Amino acid sequence: MRTLVLLVAMTALASLTGCADKPTTSECEALLANAVRIELSGRGIADDKLEARATKVSEIARDEYMKQCMETMAAARVRCGVEAKDRAALDACDESID
Repeated sequence: MRTLVLLVAMTALASLTGCADKPTTSECEALLANAVRIELSGRGIADDKLEARATKVSEIARDEYMKQCMETMAAARVRCGVEAKDRAALDACDESID
């Protein structure tokens, strides 16, 4: 559940700035997968269970998240989030891209 809250918060923060450069579907999917992986990895979930759990969380969040990502997030923020390796880097994407 905390992961879903994180994803909603990410899209809400991004929507405050508006954007002309929209991300692609594949970029939004990649950000969702990376954000879920980062969040679950930070919880100490064993590698052998991480993929299954990440898939389940992504499936639950996908429809609403994809809509928010495609409509409100700037492509630069999405690309930054896709490249993030940890939670600090993911959070920095909202702070560093105007």
